[in-house]
Amino acid sequence: MRSALEVATHEAGHALVAIALRVDVRLATIGDDELEGAQVTFAGASAREQALIRLAGRQALVGFGQLNDDSEARCEQDLRQALAYALAVTPGDRPRANVLVDLLRAEVDDLLLAQARLLGEISIALLQRGELTGAELHEIAARVN
Repeated sequence: MRSALEVATHEAGHALVAIALRVDVRLATIGDDELEGAQVTFAGASAREQALIRLAGRQALVGFGQLNDDSEARCEQDLRQALAYALAVTPGDRPRANVLVDLLRAEVDDLLLAQARLLGEISIALLQRGELTGAELHEIAARVN
């Protein structure tokens, strides 16, 4: 069973990378009382940016030492979406697509590491409020940076 902290960290990762990429983030939520419906909604992202944002949830969990078998399984859809982008860029070449996903993951890790404090602040705010608008996320980012 996933904890609210894991969900908040995962969604904060998505939100942080979207903000770092200057994507129009609309809402971040950790969902209802049963932790269903957690998501970050955004608009105007390129396919590459979407892949980076998708990978950020899992990588945020890795960065905070929260990745476990259950949370790994819950990240599979994000990974599939990132891999779909990589396969579109490298048609028919699964090994190259896997390398591309690894490169994207490394880029995400760099963004998250550089903004670790912001990642923590967004996670805490999500835990406290349950959801944050794009404006609220940008306010947190401006305050932390």
